Parts: sequence; structure tokens; C-alpha cells
Amino acid sequence: MENIKFYGNKNSVSATIFDDRTGTFSQFFDSDTDSLLDILNRHRNNIEKFYLSGKNLHFKIEGLSVEIPNIKEFKNDKRFRFIFEEIEKRHYKFQKKKMAIGVAVSLATILSVVGITTVNAQNNSMVNTTYSVPTSYYEDADDVTLSYENDNVVLTEDVQTTEATTKTPEKEEMAEKVAETTEEKTTEKEKITTTIENELGVGSKSDSEKLEYVKEHYGNIIEKYSNMYGLDADLMCAIATQERGKHSNRVDSGGAIGIMQIQVEVWNGHSISAYNYNTEKKETVKITLDKLRDVEFNIKVGCMIFQSYLNSMSNNIYAAIQSYNMGTGSVEKIITNYANACGKAYDEVINNPDDIGWLDFRNSSYPGDPDYVENVTRYYPSNGIKK
Repeated sequence: MENIKFYGNKNSVSATIFDDRTGTFSQFFDSDTDSLLDILNRHRNNIEKFYLSGKNLHFKIEGLSVEIPNIKEFKNDKRFRFIFEEIEKRHYKFQKKKMAIGVAVSLATILSVVGITTVNAQNNSMVNTTYSVPTSYYEDADDVTLSYENDNVVLTEDVQTTEATTKTPEKEEMAEKVAETTEEKTTEKEKITTTIENELGVGSKSDSEKLEYVKEHYGNIIEKYSNMYGLDADLMCAIATQERGKHSNRVDSGGAIGIMQIQVEVWNGHSISAYNYNTEKKETVKITLDKLRDVEFNIKVGCMIFQSYLNSMSNNIYAAIQSYNMGTGSVEKIITNYANACGKAYDEVINNPDDIGWLDFRNSSYPGDPDYVENVTRYYPSNGIKK
């Protein structure tokens, strides 16, 4: 897994990437750092598991673990704005979390650093604290460039000069070595950037391109097992696209594996049963981590799991989709809360797929993506989900 850590202050931002599989370590400056942020920004919908450790903000984004130390230094930089927008958009509430060193994050620190809506312990009223994102200081720094000396950042004026430079054999040799070193570093950075793009699925493709990629590379397998287990192949392609969009045989930072993102801790060593429409019999398969590394088995299990969610949710298609991300327990609670608020019975809601008012009762207090249904259906044909 790649680990990205950003460093910086009001003058400059850099990043380091450590690949704990290969032990490789690289450092990024200036435009290279911007490129990394652009990649993360393109995949902002997949950001998950925000938490604070002291003043350091951590989050996961598929196969990446990202850390932003002392976020006071970054929250006013427009390049990091998308991260704080995601926190605000999801109404994220940071919970007190015990760190490895045994220190819990204080609520006061969270409020002062991030600006989260919470409950005032003294008067039990809602307190709204927000942050503003001013124009980046870089926009007014056209006459300044950044250089690095002994790992310390210094500001230097960008001076244009026409003065001739005397070349000597020693200087030429040194210049060649510098050029070679720069080229090696650039190549390595390109490799790492490519790796990151691969970790995040299908890179910067549009929604339609992502779906097309899944259909082209996995469509036949998805259709095979969708037909076998009585599912809508277009829907299973949409789920596969939202889940990862590209198969991987490694367990990611969220504990899932493969294009269907099967949770290893939940399913490894267990069995799943589903009705097989080809054999007209109920089928049971044993799930192991090694088997899940195979793309065909991964898709097969994903389809079997989705059929089981359909059965648990009385064939309510939207509830089954949300369950694929949150689990049936959380979705049942959400529907129950909605039913109670509307004076309805749970069965009345779950048995009416047209009653989708419960979608408004999803929030970040539940595990997973509260907008999962919408994120999946954007990859579905425009004629609408088959209910």
C-alpha cells in the first residue's frame, strides 16, 4: 500500500510517498505535488475514513493512506480545498479516537482546527463553526520561484539574465550528471504516479469511460454471473464500476479485494449461498482470500452477495444497492428511522420500491458511503433501474 504524507508551510508544499510493499520512497516538490493532489481530487468521491490524530488529518482513498500534518497549515491553500469540502459536504462528525500512544483527540481541538458542527456540552445547542478558504498566496507570487537547499525551503527572485556563462569541461560533466539524475527522478516519479492511478482504479476517465472500461474488460464475466444468479447485468456493471472499476488481486487499505471489493475480514473462510438459475438449485461456495484474487471468482461472489441482499431486502432494489456498501443492518436501521418519522410500518416501506424517502435519512454516522445509491446509478443506463 502507498502512503502519502504532505509537508509544508505558507511558502511551499511537498509530499513523500512510501510504498510499504517494495520499500521505495520518493519525494515530490512543486508541480509534482500539484499532480498528486490533482489525482486525489479526481477521486474525491472515494475518500473515506477521515480521522484526526492530534492536529494531523488522515483519510483513506482506496489503495492509499494519506496524512496531512498540522492541517492549520493547509486548510487555506486552495489546492487542498477539495478535502475540506468533502468533510463539510458529508457533515462528517469526528469521533474521539484512541491513538496508538493512548491519547484521545479532544473535541475542542477538532472544532478549532476543522470547523465541524457539533453539540455544545453546556447548553445542548447546536454550534456551527466554519472555515473560509481565501485565495491562495501563490496567485500573487508571479515574481517568486522556489528552490531547495539542504532540504530547507528558501525564496528566490526569478531573475531573467542574458549574461553569458562560461562553460568548462568540469561544469559540463557536472551538468550531464545533474541531467541524468533529474531524468532518473522524473522517471521514478512517473512510475509512482502511474502506480497511484492504478491503485485508484481507472484514473481520470469520465464516468462513461469508466463504465466502458468495465464493460470492455469484465462485461462478459459480469453478464455470465448476473444471468446465473438472476440479476440485472447493467446494474452489476454499475456496482463494479463504482466499487473499483478495475480488478486488483491485493487487499486494499479498506480491507477489500478485487473489482467487487469483497470485504476479506467478513467473508474469508465463510460461505455464501445463492439460487443458481442455470442449475435451478441453491448453490453454496466457500470463500477464501486466494480465490478472491481471481477476477472471475471475485465477480461470482459479488453477484451471489447481491442476490442475498435482494432477498433480505424483499427485492427492494435501492435498499439492496445501499446494503452492498453499508450492510443490511445499517440499511434496516435507516428505513426504520424513516418509517417511524412518517408513521409507517417498516414492511410498508421495504415492500414499496417507489417509496425512496428513506434515502434522505442516510448520513455519515453509518459506515460506508451515504450517497452510494446515487453513485452507482450514475453508471446505469438512462432508462432507469429495473425494479
